[in-house]
Amino acid sequence: MKEPIKKTLLIIRGLPGAGKTTLAKMLTSFNVAADDMPGLYVDGKYQIELQTRSHEWCKEQVEKWLSQDILLVAVHNTFVSLEYTKPYFELAEKWGYAVHIIHSEGVKVGGQYTDSIHNLPPALFDSMRDRWE
Repeated sequence: MKEPIKKTLLIIRGLPGAGKTTLAKMLTSFNVAADDMPGLYVDGKYQIELQTRSHEWCKEQVEKWLSQDILLVAVHNTFVSLEYTKPYFELAEKWGYAVHIIHSEGVKVGGQYTDSIHNLPPALFDSMRDRWE
């Protein structure tokens, strides 16, 4: 007997420029990242003081969709530490979702890896890479 399709939360993680957003948008229109919070970028500049709020906002958006029984929801943040995925596992359990983690390691086009669109300072990228779990 064939099992019914389960509601699924995708956690897409990877360093900046790894293709998380592109992949999430290809898989479902119900996708969100903390970087999507309105007002987080002003004139293209990241508002660091809103970082904590942007992650709360992201989690709220995911829960809204899970509570609506959307079949496939994706959250695509760096999730440098696996500890950062815990709240999403808790939401998935609360709403009866299976969880899949996808590690996005980069996008190659014509033999070249693509760059991040977020203009991340090299030192910050290096710090994230060094802390990667």
